[in-house]
Amino acid sequence: MDEEPWIVPPGAKDIDGSDRFIGTDATVADFWKFALSDLRMNNARGYLAEFLVAKALGLQSVHRIE
Repeated sequence: MDEEPWIVPPGAKDIDGSDRFIGTDATVADFWKFALSDLRMNNARGYLAEFLVAKALGLQSVHRIE
């Protein structure tokens, strides 16, 4: 039996937060403010730490992989 190849999603593109969600007046920046505005949350602190390390290493385009 032939195995199907793994489906590989396309790479993430950089966004600036102005992209809108279809069917709403909400932007990506609105979501970021809603979901990550409290840097005291454990997951937000982890994301911030990863971001700061990437910047310290001089990485230009950083996309997190869950």
